[in-house]
Parts: sequence; structure tokens; C-alpha cells
Amino acid sequence: MKLKVMQPDQAPQIYELGQENVRIGRCPNSDIHLDGTGCSRDHCIIECVQGGYQVVDLGSFNGTKVNGERITTHKLQAQDKIQLGKNLLVFITDSPKPEKVKREPRKRKKSKGKDKGPKKTEQSRRRRPVRRVNKFAQSFFLTYVAFLLAWVGHKVETQVNVYNKELNRYNEAVQLMEQDKEAAEKIFQEVIKAVPGTKLADKALSAIANVQEEKEGEKNPENSDFKELVAKFKNRRISAQDYLQNLENLLLKTPSLRGNKTFSRELRQAQKSYEEEMNRIYGQVHQLAQNQSKIQHFTNAIQYYKKFAEKHSNPWKNNARKEIQKINQQAKKSLEKLSEKTRVLSEQGEKERAVAIAKEAYPHYEGTLWREDIGLLIQSLEKP
Repeated sequence: MKLKVMQPDQAPQIYELGQENVRIGRCPNSDIHLDGTGCSRDHCIIECVQGGYQVVDLGSFNGTKVNGERITTHKLQAQDKIQLGKNLLVFITDSPKPEKVKREPRKRKKSKGKDKGPKKTEQSRRRRPVRRVNKFAQSFFLTYVAFLLAWVGHKVETQVNVYNKELNRYNEAVQLMEQDKEAAEKIFQEVIKAVPGTKLADKALSAIANVQEEKEGEKNPENSDFKELVAKFKNRRISAQDYLQNLENLLLKTPSLRGNKTFSRELRQAQKSYEEEMNRIYGQVHQLAQNQSKIQHFTNAIQYYKKFAEKHSNPWKNNARKEIQKINQQAKKSLEKLSEKTRVLSEQGEKERAVAIAKEAYPHYEGTLWREDIGLLIQSLEKP
């Protein structure tokens, strides 16, 4: 696989893509260095994945566009055009296009003789009654099919009319629930009998359950604080985490709510909503931290997880701590490579460049466990 790079006022360049990731940007240490305007210092990275390559945007200011559309992650196909500011990159594959096989047209055989068809014989004349029978059977079959379709259409039309009628009755019962719950419950039961097994019957069944719960609620009036909490959560004035915490505190203050079915249902719903919200937030934090870790900005990645762990409790807090440990391990391996690189440059007489590279990388290790190690590395390089 190859990558064709076209920069303004420069000749196109071809880069071979291998198994290692390729970083692209204005940074001098980038694998592909770009000078054009609109390109960030660490703009994007091309990763080798199973089945090909993918381009990942590294939070650039102007963004990464593939075939005119802005992306964050995109699996590359043949002739995909990657736009980085005023720079254009074209992904080229080595597989040749299959050649089209041309088929020769068939030659029609010319009929010999001037006869247009076979002559009528006695055997062909005897077949005429059979043809008449076949025509009669065909007309009978078509008539039967037409009758069957008409009967099915009438049946479907009847069922549709019944369904529409019961739908109107269902809507009337919903409006009647506030005035007369018993009459509304009776109509719901009649709707279930009229259209069993349909979605309308399921709605009527759930409506009956709500009516029965409201009846129980009238016998055992709910706490006013509980009603206020439910209204706030439905209007999205409080988060799922605050809603769950307030319900648990309310249950401690008012033990009589423990046997209330409505309260138990809302408590289960709050726990489910809280888990969904936390999974969504943790997924966003994890994605941001992984993007920073890929470009070796380990301090930023750890800060994302630390802020998340300070605001939330277990099990998400433990998950964030485990991810911090993984990032520290990645930082350790990266620091070992950096030490080897600066050592080679120092031996080659490029000590100033080695010091500059180590100092530039220092902020990315400042929030890790290896802050003192990179400080010692810089001190050793600065010694005459």
C-alpha cells in the first residue's frame, strides 16, 4: 500500500505503508512532515488494522476530511482522498483492476428452405381437443384466484375497520381515565377481546396495569417529595445520578414507600438510566484518553481518567484507575525508546538535538509515574 502526498508548490511524493503507524502533521518528528497551512502539529495518524489501514483524527483544529466529509475514524479504500488543510493525500493500493472479458456474439443459423413451418398432420389435428381442455382449466383457475383475492380483500378490509373502531374506543378510554377509571378499564378489556394479539391490545393491557396502580396509589397516597422528583426527572431538570441518589435518600426518610409499586418501578428505572448514562460518559472519556495515548500525550490521557474518577463512584472509578495503570505501562515503554533514541543522537554528536527532543517530551510524562526518570534523562544529556 502507498500514500501519495501532494503539497502546495511542491512535487508529489510517494510513501510506502508498512505495519507501523504513520503520524502526519507539522511536527518535525512526524513520520510525514507537512508545511501547508491549515495543518495541525499532530494532525492525524494512519494505523495498520486487520484488513487494511484506517485514518484517525488526533483532535486537529481544522479537522480531517476523506472524500470531502469530515471524519474522526475512517477505514481507507482505494483512491480515497485525505484533505489536511491545503495538503492532499491519496491512498493507493497495489491490486490491479480486473480486465473485462469480451464475449463474441452468437451467430444465428439461417433456416434452409422457404417453408415457414411444419405441415399439419393428422396427429396435430387430434391434439386440438386437448388444447381446448387446457384453455378451460386455465380460465377456471384464473376465476378461482380472482374470487379468492376478492374474499381475502374483503376479510382484510373488515379487520381494518374493526381495528380502527377499537382504536377510537381506546383513545376515548384514555381520555376517560381521569374522570372514571372503572369505565376506562372496562373499555380496555373489551378492546383486548376484539383485537387480541395486536399492538393495540398490548397498549390496552399496559393501560389496565396503570389504572390498577393508580387505584392503589389513591388508597396509599404517595409522598409529595416523590412526585416532585419524578416530575423533575421527566422534564430533564436533574440527571439520572442525582435522581437515583434522591430516591434512595427519600426511601431512608420514608420507609412506607418501600411497599409502593410505583416507587419501586421508578427506582428500578432510575438505576437503569444511571447505568446507561455512566456507560455513555465513560465511553466518551475512554475514547478521548485513548486518542491522547496514541500520540504519546500520556499526561492528558491520565488527567481525563482522574477527573472522571473524582466525580463518580465504583465500579466506574475502579475502571478508570485500571486504565491509568495501563497508560503508565505504555509511558514506561515509550520512555525506554526515547532514552535509546537520545543516546544514539548523543553518540553521533547531536547532543543539542537529543536535549531538545527530551525537553519537548517532558510535559507528556509529567503526570505519569516516570516524571523523575525523564528529568534525570534530561540532566544526564545536559552534562558536558
